[in-house]
Amino acid sequence: MNTNLKNIQKVSFLFFLAIGGIHLITGSLTYSLSTNSTIELIYKTTFIPFIICALIYAGSSLKINITAYEGSDSPKLNKIFLAAAVAIILIVSILFFLFKNL
Repeated sequence: MNTNLKNIQKVSFLFFLAIGGIHLITGSLTYSLSTNSTIELIYKTTFIPFIICALIYAGSSLKINITAYEGSDSPKLNKIFLAAAVAIILIVSILFFLFKNL
């Protein structure tokens, strides 16, 4: 189980770096070149995947550290992590759609 989490952590970190880099570069280009709609589309499209990759990486890191500290993997802990991840994704999505015109 711990090996799977470490692999998920490695892959999600790579996606976090790639999508985060694209998101930051297109964000800076969007504000400097306000006429290119393709760059703005890429910037808006990479927002949610960037947050999801960050949550997967943070969740897997936290789970690895908690199971290493506690010494066991409990089903109750898995349900708590799943509920927290779903709640955070829903909150971020709702806030994004509420404040996207700012």
